[in-house]
Amino acid sequence: MQSDLRLARGDAALFKGDSANAAKHYLKAANYFSGFDTEEVATILTNSAGYIYEIERRSHNPNFANAIELAERALELTDSQKQIARWVRAKYRLALLQQVMARTKTTEFSDLLGAAIINIDEALERVGSATAEDRFDWASLMVLKGNCYLERSHHRENRKWEQDVTTAIDIFDSIANDPRLEETGPHRFHIFNNISSAYQFKASRSGERGDGPLARNAKQAAIRAIEISAQEGMIDEWATAQINLGAMLAEAATAAPPQKAYFLRIQAIAAFGAAMEAYPKTTFSLQLARAQFLLGRVCLDQATASDERMQEVYLLRSIGAYEASSLNFDKDSHLDEWSECHFCIGLAFLIHSETSDKDVAIDDLQKAINQFEVALPGFQAINSENLKKLEKARQRAIETLDKLRQP
Repeated sequence: MQSDLRLARGDAALFKGDSANAAKHYLKAANYFSGFDTEEVATILTNSAGYIYEIERRSHNPNFANAIELAERALELTDSQKQIARWVRAKYRLALLQQVMARTKTTEFSDLLGAAIINIDEALERVGSATAEDRFDWASLMVLKGNCYLERSHHRENRKWEQDVTTAIDIFDSIANDPRLEETGPHRFHIFNNISSAYQFKASRSGERGDGPLARNAKQAAIRAIEISAQEGMIDEWATAQINLGAMLAEAATAAPPQKAYFLRIQAIAAFGAAMEAYPKTTFSLQLARAQFLLGRVCLDQATASDERMQEVYLLRSIGAYEASSLNFDKDSHLDEWSECHFCIGLAFLIHSETSDKDVAIDDLQKAINQFEVALPGFQAINSENLKKLEKARQRAIETLDKLRQP
C-alpha cells in the first residue's frame, strides 16, 4: 500500500535525524485516507507526531516543531463533541509538545507554555471521571499543567517565577494523594519527582542553602519518587529521580560542616553513579551528559576536601566524568556546558600538580593550560561568569610551569 510505503520512508528519514523530511512523508501517508476515513488520518498524524517526539527528545539538539504541526492537524480532524476522549488526548499530546518545545526556546517560551496551559484547561473541562481511562487522562493533564508552570518559572526572563513555581507546587500537592491516582504508578512518580524539582528550584532561586525547609521537602519527594519508580519498574524515571537526589545532596554539602559535607558528597556520587548505570539502557545521551557533568563537579569538590591519597582518586574520577560529559554534549548547542567541562578538567590537573613530583607536575600544568585554552573561546563567546576564574587559573598555571622549568 502506498501509505505504508510513505510511512516506511518517514521512519527511515527520522532514524537519519531528518524529522522535517519524516514529517512530510508521514503527512502524505495520512493524506491517502483523506476524504473517506478522517479518523485514520488523525490516527496516523498522532502516531507520527509521537515517533518524532520520542526521537527528538533523545537528540542533542531537539526540535519538536514538526511534531507540533502534525499534532495540530490531528486535533483539527478530531470532533470535540462526538469523540470527546480522543479529543482530550489530542489536546494533551499537543500541550505536551508545546511544553517540551518551550524548553528549547529563549524568546518564545512564554507563548508556547501559555498555549499549552490553555489546551490543558480546555481538555480538563471535558475529561470525565467514570472510567479508569478518564482518571488516567485527568491525572496526565494535571501533571502536565504543573510541569508547564514549573517550566515557565525556570526562565531567567520570567519576573513572576516565584508565582509560577508556587502554582506548580500547589497543583502537584493537590493531586499527590488524590484517590484517583491510587492505581496510576507512573503519575504518582511524576508528581513526586516534580514536587522535588519545584522545591529544589525554589530553594536555589530563593537563596536557601544547606538543609532548609524547602530543601528538605525536595529531598523527601525525591526519595518517594525513587521508591515509586523502582516499584513500577520505570528505569528512565528512576534514573531521573536519582540525579535530582544527587544534585540536592551535592548542594547541601556546600553549606554543611566538613565531616557532614564529605558524607553528603559520597551519597551524591552514589546517586549519580546509579543514574548513569541506567542511561546507556535508556539512550538519553543528553541526560547522561548532565549526570556525568554533575558527577565531575562533586568529585572535584570531594578531592579538595580529601587527604593526598584520596584526592588523587577523586581527581581522576572527576577528569573521567568531565571528559565523558564533554563527548556527550554537543559543542554547538551546549557551548556553556562543553566549555565548563574543559575548564574543570584543567582545574583538576592544576590541583593534582600541587602535590606531584616535579616531572608529573610539569605534565599536569601543561595539560591544565591546554584545557583552559580549549575552554577560553567558549567562555568568551557566552560571557561566562567563570571567565575571570579561568583566566586567573590559566595565568597561575603558566607562572608555576615557568618556575618549574627553570634550571
